[in-house]
Amino acid sequence: MYKKSASVATIAAKSLVIYFEKLPMFLKYLAAPVLLQILGGVILGIGMFMIAAKAIGGGGAGAMMIGVLVLIAGIAVLVNAIWKYLIKMGGLILISKQIIENEPLKDTKYYTKAFESRSGYITYLLIAGFLIPLIPISLAFIGGFYAGYVGDNNLLALSIFLSIAFLVILCPFLIVTMQSFALSSNLTPWEAIVKGMKLSGGKYLQSWGLLILYSIIVTIISLLIAVFAMMVSTGAGLPKVTTDIISYIFSQFFIPYWAICFTWWYLRIEKEERSGR
Repeated sequence: MYKKSASVATIAAKSLVIYFEKLPMFLKYLAAPVLLQILGGVILGIGMFMIAAKAIGGGGAGAMMIGVLVLIAGIAVLVNAIWKYLIKMGGLILISKQIIENEPLKDTKYYTKAFESRSGYITYLLIAGFLIPLIPISLAFIGGFYAGYVGDNNLLALSIFLSIAFLVILCPFLIVTMQSFALSSNLTPWEAIVKGMKLSGGKYLQSWGLLILYSIIVTIISLLIAVFAMMVSTGAGLPKVTTDIISYIFSQFFIPYWAICFTWWYLRIEKEERSGR
C-alpha cells in the first residue's frame, strides 16, 4: 500500500479509505477516553451548577464544599481522559505505520503501551503545542500593547495580521512533528521536532497541499456529521445540546484519519530524504 511516489491527493484519498475500512477497530480503541471526556464534562457541569445555585440561592458552607468537590472530581476525570486520548494519538501513529507498510497488526493495547514507554511526551507537547505557537501570539500581544500605548489602531491591526500570518506560515513546518516524535524513539523531543520541521519544510508547498486537502475532507465530513446530529435531535425532540454532544463524539473518533494521512506523508518524505531526493 505504501508507495514512495504517492501524491498528496493519493495519500489523502487512500488514507480515508483505510480509515473507514478499519473504523470498527478505531471506534473500540478510542471509546474509553472519548466517553471519559463526556463523563468528565458532565460532572464538571454539575459541579459548576451546584456552586452557582448555592451562590445565588444561599446555603451552608457544607453545601458549597460539595459543589467544589464535584467540580474538582470533574476536572480530574476530564484531565485524565484527555491525557489518555493524547496517549492513544501516539498509539494511532504506530498503528498507522503498520497498516501503511502492510505489516501485521498486534493487539492495539501493544501500541498504547509502546508509546507510553516513549519518554519526553510532555516536553514535546509543551514545545510543539505551546512554546512554538506562543511566538506569534507573543508578537501580537507586544504589538497590541505598544499600539494601545501610542494609540495607533493601524499598528494594532498590523501586529495582529502579522502574528496570524506567521502562525499560518508556521503550520506546514509543524505538520508531522508528532509523527517524528512517535516514530523516532532514539531522538529527544526537540530533535524529533526539528527533524519533522525540516522534513515537512523541505516539501513546503506539498505540505500545504496535503494540509488543505485534509482540511477540506475533514470539514465536509464534520458538516455531514453536524447535519446528521441535527436530524437525530430534531426527530427525537431533543435539545440542541444533544446535537453538540453527538457532533463532539463523532469528531473525536475522526482522529485516526489524521494519524493515517500524516503518518503516510511522514514516511514518504523521510524515505525520500534518505534516498537523497
